[in-house]
Amino acid sequence: MKWGNRFVILQRLDFDIPALFNSDMAVAVCQSESEPLTNLISMVRHAGYGVIVVESDSEDHFVVAATTSAHEGTLFSDTGKWTKEHGYRFWIKRADERISAPGENDFLLPDGRVVEIHNIYTTAGVFTRLGLSLRAALPAQYVQL
Repeated sequence: MKWGNRFVILQRLDFDIPALFNSDMAVAVCQSESEPLTNLISMVRHAGYGVIVVESDSEDHFVVAATTSAHEGTLFSDTGKWTKEHGYRFWIKRADERISAPGENDFLLPDGRVVEIHNIYTTAGVFTRLGLSLRAALPAQYVQL
């Protein structure tokens, strides 16, 4: 799918999501699919946050943005704006909260659902996207939305 005139290309990432939820970082998580997913990825990235996309075993997608406690208010303000303007619904973890994971490869949502992690991605860099756009097929560690 395209966002504007750009494709979103994600690359696999080895990242400990359960450790992030048990850290001093402020975290916002939003489940999204299709075009709203690509739009959200782009908005989070353009706001200056790192983007992590978790794909669950059931093929649901969760966008994760994290920041230090010093920028927690800005993250929460941005998520509020995105909710109001685009209808996204975020789950928020404050920097002083600790959320333990039920297992090594999953995390718990506030509604009690356990998300079993299948893949973790981040956005590919500008030069990586440029180089990959010239290829007929993406290598196995990349996906295009």
